[in-house]
Amino acid sequence: GIEGPSAFWYRSQKQQGQGIGDYFTVHNDLGQGSGVGAAKGVRLAAFSLYLPHGWDDDSVSQAGGNFVWCQTEEVIRPKFNELVLFMTRMESWHYVEPVASTSATSQWLRLSLQGWWTAGSK
Repeated sequence: GIEGPSAFWYRSQKQQGQGIGDYFTVHNDLGQGSGVGAAKGVRLAAFSLYLPHGWDDDSVSQAGGNFVWCQTEEVIRPKFNELVLFMTRMESWHYVEPVASTSATSQWLRLSLQGWWTAGSK
């Protein structure tokens, strides 16, 4: 089955009126536990479809909100209509950098659609 999908709007610190922009801390998407976001089965794969219209040009290259793989330090910059798909494993640790407050990010939203393919249920 598919768990989710969920839509996320990552806001800059300027957009949300706080000291740091939205981000996700280090995680591996296994979704174990019982709180919000806990898996409704075993997560096999995860996806993020980026929908940040206007974030494709070089003017937002320093805008943050990048997807970063911890093991390899590979950085994936969000581009409109780009799909990131990966198997959820104990080693698949990653995070999303805080969205910076720039003139570019205050004009556009960093949107994404995320979800997981699952097997079984709890």
